[in-house]
Amino acid sequence: MDLDQVIQAGMLNGAGVTRPRNEPRRWRMWFGIVVSSSAAIVGIAYLLLKATGGDRLMTLEAVLIMLLAGATGAAGAAWRKAARATDALLLDAELRALAEQDKDEQLHTLQIEYRDIFVSHPAPMWIFDEGSLRIMAVNDAACAQYGYSRTEFLGMTILQLRAEADRETLTSYLAAPRGSLQRAGFWTHHRKDGTAIDVEICSHELAWRGRKVRLVTATDVTERLAADRRLKELNASLAAKVAERTQKVRRYAHRLRQRQRELEIVNRDLEMFSYSASHDLRTPLWVMGLFVDMLLKDTGDRLPADAVDQIKKIQVTARHMMALVDDLSKLAKVSKHAIRRSAVDISELAAVQVALLRERDPSRRVTVDITPGLQAYVDEGLLKIALENLIGNAWKYSGYVAEAEIRIGMEHREGEDVFFVQDNGAGFDMQDARDLFKPFHRMHGEDQFEGTGIGLAIVQRVIALHGGRVWAEAAQDKGATFYFCLGAEA
Repeated sequence: MDLDQVIQAGMLNGAGVTRPRNEPRRWRMWFGIVVSSSAAIVGIAYLLLKATGGDRLMTLEAVLIMLLAGATGAAGAAWRKAARATDALLLDAELRALAEQDKDEQLHTLQIEYRDIFVSHPAPMWIFDEGSLRIMAVNDAACAQYGYSRTEFLGMTILQLRAEADRETLTSYLAAPRGSLQRAGFWTHHRKDGTAIDVEICSHELAWRGRKVRLVTATDVTERLAADRRLKELNASLAAKVAERTQKVRRYAHRLRQRQRELEIVNRDLEMFSYSASHDLRTPLWVMGLFVDMLLKDTGDRLPADAVDQIKKIQVTARHMMALVDDLSKLAKVSKHAIRRSAVDISELAAVQVALLRERDPSRRVTVDITPGLQAYVDEGLLKIALENLIGNAWKYSGYVAEAEIRIGMEHREGEDVFFVQDNGAGFDMQDARDLFKPFHRMHGEDQFEGTGIGLAIVQRVIALHGGRVWAEAAQDKGATFYFCLGAEA
């Protein structure tokens, strides 16, 4: 009987196999046959055991029936084919079991790694249940930040981290709809010891252990917010100071505008006076000097000596007034002069002025040292006037020195070209030099050195028109040095 006949006879079907009455006798017989069967039969027996729901007796009967049916002929070939298929199924089952075991191990490893990442993460983190607000998990950083142990944390709700006054606000916030990833902003939390800290909360919704929970990070921003508050206070203080200073600047600007208008009036008056002096006074002074000269020439030998002295004083005064008028005229012209800059050889201008002084006073023996190649981009006419006054003063105030020396040169100071005119003459006391460059201010009496007191005022005006500055260094009886720079464009 082959396998098909066995199935058709109802001895093996999907519902089971008909069992013989004498089960103990048949069990001993079938067991002996099974022990001596091949590995393939054992494999088939395993499959049949699963198919029969674990009934070992039915399984053994089916196996022995197949052995009997497949002893000879075509049934034997079918039996061998079934054995090979069974081997393949067993191998595939074993491979699947190994794969499932490997997946389980990998999943377990990942679970451990993710748990370690959460526990050891430097940012304070916890997981809380959205329904009960109870904390389900917490990492080491959160325990350290708040001062609670892990066990204490897991027995708390997130409301217990807030002050009483903030809990209602938190409840309202949690009841409102929000996204899965939510930046909740800044909150005030309390440590176990009662200390308040400012934290920045960010939470993420997720499913965990069958619950709807949120993963929270709480970054301590206490120092940052305190710094922000200090910065805002400083900004407010600075704004107040700026407003105050702005008011002061406006008041000063108003005063300066007033002062400027006053100076404009004074300058106009000075210009008018200079014009009058140069035109209206020049002729009478010239005529007076002319008549005094004629008087001395025609009657000087017949006049008493004291009368001649008086007339000579009138003559000297007239000449002084003429010089003063000339200087005032120069000052007025300088003030109105428009700057026309060009490349100027200062060394050459100085040499020309020294030559003129030697020609006027050939008896003087003065050593003059001029640094060659001094150059500047200036108004040549104005600078010539300034050098005439500076070099003329050096020549004049060194007149009583046996070995007079004058130096004209340049120094580099703080990125600027600083020119100077130096002498070893009378000098002056620096304590009296505050008004040195004001018109009509004199450092020496007329009985010592002649002059009008206008020369240095002209120098200061020329240098100012160039955007520069002029100053002096001196000592009594040890000479003086006048320094000047000529602005950025020079």
